[in-house]
Amino acid sequence: EGGIRAVKCPGVYEEARFIACDIMRRVMEGARFRDFAIVARDPDRYLGILDAALDGAGIPYFFSSRKDVTALPLVRMLFAAFDIVNYHFRLEDMVSYMRCGLSGLSLEECDALEEYASLWKISGKRWYDSYGWQMNPNGFSLEFTEEASERLVALNQLREKLVTPLVSFFEAFSVKATVRSVSEALVRFLFALELPELLSKHAETSLAYFGKNIDREEYA
Repeated sequence: EGGIRAVKCPGVYEEARFIACDIMRRVMEGARFRDFAIVARDPDRYLGILDAALDGAGIPYFFSSRKDVTALPLVRMLFAAFDIVNYHFRLEDMVSYMRCGLSGLSLEECDALEEYASLWKISGKRWYDSYGWQMNPNGFSLEFTEEASERLVALNQLREKLVTPLVSFFEAFSVKATVRSVSEALVRFLFALELPELLSKHAETSLAYFGKNIDREEYA
């Protein structure tokens, strides 16, 4: 069977069953699962169908499909970081950076920071100046309770954790900045975030949530 064979099936379900059966037949004849690749013009059309057929036959697999690169966590994080530099810690850019999943903060911590920053419209130097945040987490209230004070301390700790790598990156864009100095600053920024560990953690979280159909190459 060294040539090309054309097979016509009534529909995608029959196609999926044929593929699974044909792969298993060839494996039983001595082939290996890794010898096979299934290529489709419209992979989304087969989701829930082809994977079910492969699962039913006991065939190991993963799906890899074309994706918008700007939707990937690392790319979104880099775009947000450069926007923070260009627009000087604008609130919406800080929120985008937090929400990329690679800022080092948990979802709950991001929620707390975003809620406070949105309440007090925090932008610019107020994100990183040495004075810290001093406004009441409860909003425009005359009463500054002990609970509010404790929340404020926690918020300032989160703020420092978030902005410390960003400030160093921001400072690299001086008048005398060169392509080399900015590139070196970018590398330092990524390592300061412990990016390999964050990407690995993000991939495992996504794998646990979405199952084995996630494309691990997105986080490689």
